Amino acid sequence: MRDRRGTKYLDDRMMETPSIAIEQVIKETLNMANLVMDSYNTSMEAFLKKVRNSQMKLLEWKKL
Repeated sequence: MRDRRGTKYLDDRMMETPSIAIEQVIKETLNMANLVMDSYNTSMEAFLKKVRNSQMKLLEWKKL
């Protein structure tokens, strides 16, 4: 399970170089989209298939 707290690609130092900052924002947006898809897929699996492991993952994510 990936860590879901904080940002992975953004840093205040990047604000000094706008072109790098834009690239990092794009990476961070894609990372966030992947986290959303992981969460959605796990939720659907837990709901539709009643998979216990998926239900436990969702409870762990909720704590974060």
